[in-house]
Amino acid sequence: MNALGLVLSLLIAAAGALCVVQLWYPVLSAATFVKVLATLGVAVVVIGVIALMRRELREESRLRDDGFLD
Repeated sequence: MNALGLVLSLLIAAAGALCVVQLWYPVLSAATFVKVLATLGVAVVVIGVIALMRRELREESRLRDDGFLD
């Protein structure tokens, strides 16, 4: 797993942990909780898109080097 995959996993785990903590021990107001979850969601999407783009570029480069693409 590369670094971006690890960051994605940690962000998703943090969001899950925050949900469980908020369910049992309301530590944040409802508005703050929604804002934090929305921020984590946006971060996951942005990092996920970057990870996919990097993977596709690496794969395309490898295919070019092997002579499968012009």
